[in-house]
Amino acid sequence: MKPRLSLLKNARNVRIENLVVEGKVTNMTQPTGDPLDKLYGRVSHSAILNSSGRADDVRCYPGTREEVIRKIEDWKNRQDCTSRMMWLSGPAGAGKTAIVQTVAEGWKKHGIPAASFFFFRADRTRNTAQPIVATLLYQLFKFLPALKESAATLLSENPLMFQESLNEQFTHFIYTPIHALMQQPSSDVQIPIVLLVDGLDECGDEGTQERLLHALQDLVAPEDSPFMVLVASRQEPNLIMAFKKLPQAVAAIYLDDEYRPAEDIRRFVAAKFDEIKRTHHLSHNLRADWPLDSDIENITTKSSGQFIYAATVMRFLEHSAESPHIMLKIVQGIQPAENHTPFAQLDTMYSHIFSQAKNPVAIRNIFAMHFISALDSANHPLCGFLESKYNSTTVESIISTLSSIVRLERSGFTKLVFYHASLGDFLLDKSRSGMHFLNMHAAWVELTLDLLVSGNSYSTWH
Repeated sequence: MKPRLSLLKNARNVRIENLVVEGKVTNMTQPTGDPLDKLYGRVSHSAILNSSGRADDVRCYPGTREEVIRKIEDWKNRQDCTSRMMWLSGPAGAGKTAIVQTVAEGWKKHGIPAASFFFFRADRTRNTAQPIVATLLYQLFKFLPALKESAATLLSENPLMFQESLNEQFTHFIYTPIHALMQQPSSDVQIPIVLLVDGLDECGDEGTQERLLHALQDLVAPEDSPFMVLVASRQEPNLIMAFKKLPQAVAAIYLDDEYRPAEDIRRFVAAKFDEIKRTHHLSHNLRADWPLDSDIENITTKSSGQFIYAATVMRFLEHSAESPHIMLKIVQGIQPAENHTPFAQLDTMYSHIFSQAKNPVAIRNIFAMHFISALDSANHPLCGFLESKYNSTTVESIISTLSSIVRLERSGFTKLVFYHASLGDFLLDKSRSGMHFLNMHAAWVELTLDLLVSGNSYSTWH
């Protein structure tokens, strides 16, 4: 028996009162349980196709966006494809998520090995890159069950593997084990394996977006890579630059008038009106000729080729318990909105985009110049004064953070072009735009005073 240790060895006449002894015990134990629990705990279920937790669960209306979808299918099916990554981009509200969802559903139906991740800024479980590798891998287990064993082994050997860089995670969890499976004589790995990443611009900060893009590029870079990657996002300046820096060619689709969106939007609006007339509980009060052709055309025109306006309006009419006829008058501004908010989704999008502006004062002045030019004349002294302060190069730099809703056009003279005709309605209606409201009367007075102080000396913008 070992002798007992004493703190007071050989001590005499010692008196101890109110003794408190504190100790700390550290137990070193080996990890127990299924190593895959670490993976399952990181999966973002709401980021997966057709998840019940997705508020943005949308798809293309039947018969619309067929040309874009066909182009994506052709890209995937090309055996000698030199661009294993595709970038689907377009203005805010163009319908990118609906296209990705529709494509993914089609591939799922036909058993194409694919995994998806839908970023969403307002959802904390899928607005960062942290869960993306685990979420994609979880979906790939269905097609390649052997991946479970390799992931479990990896996590047993390195329980902190999910703390590594995105590039390391993609390499060790996805690329290396799948590549090893392909080398086996009895390999039944079906290729290509397609990864769909929607809303890259809604993932964390700009640095995270660029790191994720490079990690995805590294995944498809090897000549014998089984992967193809479809990325969808707005054309934000940082992403335009990031894609340009990639060492390999990227196939690209930009959702503009080339794909005849007006025809698709008109078809969608007409079909939704027919649906409302069939299903709304007050449809018996609607006239036989409701809606007028001009009503359908007005919504189509106001959409400016972007589906979000039409989708927002039709959702408002469809889900309102009140008469669709009256609700349409509110949308058209013929009847006061009172407590109704027909453009809530659209206004939320606009507000977020304007909140990202780096120079709100300059933004306000530039938009004021746009409206003054439209209401009065491009030759008005105020326009000349503003043009002397904000030349075309300066304007293009300032509005770059708003590139998903407005662009600068140089055709004879320089002007702002709105991707959404409804943007002006938003900016000039304080009840909708709030802190982003453009008070044209105040702007007119303020800019006139600046003009007088400047001594009426200005140059031209164009």
